[in-house]
Formats: sequence, C-alpha cells, structure tokens
Amino acid sequence: MSDNSSHNDFESLAVGYLLDALTEEERLQFEKMLENATQEQLKVYRELSHTVDELALASGPESPSEELEDRIFDKIEGGGSRDKGSGSGMASIIPLWTYQLAAALLLVGVIGFAIYNTGVQEDLDRQQMVISELEQEIESRDQLQGEFREREQTIAQLQSELEEMERVEDNLREKEALVAQLENQLDQQEQLQQEIREQENLVAQLQDELDRKQNIEEDLQQRDVLITELRDDLERKEQLLNVIAAREVKLVIMGGLDPSPDGYGKVLWDSEQRQAVLQLANIPAPPEDKDYQLWLIKGEQDPISAGVFNFEQPSTDLFFKVENLDESPSEQENNFAVTLEPKGGMPQPTGDMFLFGQQN
Repeated sequence: MSDNSSHNDFESLAVGYLLDALTEEERLQFEKMLENATQEQLKVYRELSHTVDELALASGPESPSEELEDRIFDKIEGGGSRDKGSGSGMASIIPLWTYQLAAALLLVGVIGFAIYNTGVQEDLDRQQMVISELEQEIESRDQLQGEFREREQTIAQLQSELEEMERVEDNLREKEALVAQLENQLDQQEQLQQEIREQENLVAQLQDELDRKQNIEEDLQQRDVLITELRDDLERKEQLLNVIAAREVKLVIMGGLDPSPDGYGKVLWDSEQRQAVLQLANIPAPPEDKDYQLWLIKGEQDPISAGVFNFEQPSTDLFFKVENLDESPSEQENNFAVTLEPKGGMPQPTGDMFLFGQQN
C-alpha cells in the first residue's frame, strides 16, 4: 500500500472514529494506526477532532435518525441492507471510498442540522426580544396608569382641601372680627393690669419697709438679749473676781455620778460675804421641762437650795452666780450637790444627783 493510500485510509477511519461510526474491528485497526501515526497524520487527526468538537458545540448533541442512516448506506451499497451486527470482514468487503462518502454525507447532515437549529434559535431569540419589549411596554403603561390614578386622587384631595380652605377662610373672617373685639378688651385689661402692677409695687415697697422695720426690731431685741447676757456675764465675772479677791475662799470640787460620770463642778464660796460662784462642766443640757438645782448640805440638816440653773449647750466654761447662798459654813461638814429637778426647782431634792462634792 502506497503512502498516499495509507494516508487516505487514516483520514477515512479517523472521520468514522471521531463520529463513532466504525465497527469494533475497524476501531481496533484505527487505534493501532493512531499509535504508529506520523506527525502529519496526528495533525490531521487533531484538526478533524477540533472540527467535530466545534460542530458539537454549535448544534448540540444531535445524531441522524436510523432512517436517514439506512438511506445513506443503501446509496453506498447500491440499495442493499446493512448488517449492523456484523463486525468481521467489513474493512475488506466495503471499499474505503464508501467510508469517505458516508463521513462526508454525515458531516453535511450534521452541519445542515446545526445551521437549521441556529436559524431557529435566532428566530426564537428575536421573538423573545420582541416579547420582552412588549412586556416592558405593558409594564410602562401599567405604571403610567397607576401614576394617572394617583394624580386623579391627588387632584380630588386638593379640591377637597380647597373647599375646606374656603370654609376655613370664612371662619377666619368671623374670628378676625372676634379677635378685634378681644384686642379691645385686652387693651382695657392691660391698663387695669398696669394699674394693679403699680399698686403691687407700692404694696411691695411698703412690705419691704415693714420687713426692714421688723428686722430692725428683731435686731434690737437680739441686741437687748445680748446686752442682758453680757450684763449677766459681767456680773458673774465681777462676782467671781470679788469671790477670788476675798480673804477666805472655800473651794468645793464636785465629781460626776452615774447619770454623768465625766461631769464635774466647782463652788467658790466667800463665807464672810456669803456669796458664791458655781462652775459646771461636761454634764448634758437639761430637758425643756427640767432645771439643774444646787444644794448645800450642812451636817445632818436637810439640804438647802442654793439656786436653779439652766443652759442649752454643754460646755467646760459654764459659770453661774449663786444668788441665795446666804448661809454661813457649818462647823461640822459642808457638802454641795447638783440634782435634776422639775422646771423652777423643788424645796427638797427629788431627781437624780449628777454631781457631789465635800468641803475639805
């Protein structure tokens, strides 16, 4: 077999192989040829394979019907029937040009079918575009109709609002007349209010003068109280100085008892002049209904009241003038005590004893 004949056999079998139109024996024969193929044959095979792939992608996986395939083979074999099941001896019985013709016819059929499908697809695409455009026009018309209905509703609403505004204007004109009357009344009321404010200012000035006078009176009263306190304090200090300056001063120190264990007191007693000063420290302020009372206890005699004392804040510097201590000292024993008694004092001690001291 010449190289040209071998090359033609390779191309014919390659077309049948790529189109899956070979018998089993022909397929095995071509695969052996493919293993020993030259570079030129391999190039032809690749080009045929590329062409078949492009046709497959262009038209989809379509194959001719059995009737078309039988007619093709009938023309090739001269009208005889084709034995689809026979696989032995086909390559030697059927000439090689029959395969070439079958492959060419098959390619023509596939290409024609692909072109037909492509035309149909283009028609479908154009129809789809027309349908899409019509749908868009329908949507646009629907949208325009919706906007038109909305505008009609807006116009109706505006007309209703205009009618309402006309009614409101009528009401406003009536109200303007009422407002004019009210303004006149307001002017009169403002004049009255101005007069009232002037009277209120005058009353406020008078009230301020009264408050100032009252403050002055309260200041005078506070000053009187302060002057009285200063006088009492001065008298206590004068008496304290007089007692300290005496020739014979008796000092009696009193210690705290259970009601006030930290408390203490002192009595400075001028027995010749019969006057005394009392100092109290660290004892609580008496309740409002109570007073502290100083007692002189001479021997076995009953306690003698030496004065009632009161203060609001406890301190270590509470000095009191003993007004009625006109007793002379006892030769036996002189004791002093401080008790908490009802307001104003009692003839004899009745309350708790806070301080007690004995003359040394």
